[in-house]
Amino acid sequence: MRLILAFLVCLFTASTAHAHYNAWNDGEFDYNLAYPDTWKEQGGLPGDGRIKMMAPGADGASCTVFAKQDRRFVIYPRDYMLDVVAQEIQWSYWEQAVANYDDLYFYYDNYGALGGGDARYTLVDYIDRTTEPGIRKRALIFATLYGDLHMMTMCSSPIETFDSHVTDFGQITDSIQMKPRYTPNIRGYYRDFLETKEYNHHWYEPIVMFFYPLKTMAKVVNCPRSEDYDACLSKRKPLPIRTR
Repeated sequence: MRLILAFLVCLFTASTAHAHYNAWNDGEFDYNLAYPDTWKEQGGLPGDGRIKMMAPGADGASCTVFAKQDRRFVIYPRDYMLDVVAQEIQWSYWEQAVANYDDLYFYYDNYGALGGGDARYTLVDYIDRTTEPGIRKRALIFATLYGDLHMMTMCSSPIETFDSHVTDFGQITDSIQMKPRYTPNIRGYYRDFLETKEYNHHWYEPIVMFFYPLKTMAKVVNCPRSEDYDACLSKRKPLPIRTR
């Protein structure tokens, strides 16, 4: 009995050593997130700001989540949103996001994900002059357009302490979960009137594929009006949306 009790005490002690998190929900825009319980929620939010979390310590490290309704792209299917995000969130977007700061230096502009939506993210250095003297800071910023939701997160700290906070920054950003705004079944929930089978093939497709090689079928489908199929297939494809 004593051994069992000692085991339970050790197990409880080990479990209490794990990090704890506070959960936060935005009822207006239907998403939630979590942040370490050593961080504190702050007031004084800027425009479209939903929550600002401050890290412990005196360096002023923080994460802020911005959200607003944006219905410009609700007509687009889910598959199109990757291109929409690439078109809308570019260098001019990032420059506007940190327009209140000086001496901007952007490291990159990459694809990513935020709360289940396609996103872009950047890393930027800047001078924050809200205090005197100004502080050289570094920020990790994510932005997404998902259904009717436009969201941006900005986690920043002085450059000297950024590496010590970057793990928490990433965990807070990854914890964001949005309410699904697209159906998981892209064809809808309809009766299978086309009589498709497994893997969305018709019953006769394996037979056709056996007698009609895939390469030949691709020529006919992609170049129906071309006399020279090989020349048609070798043409360069249209360039994707330009991003930096």
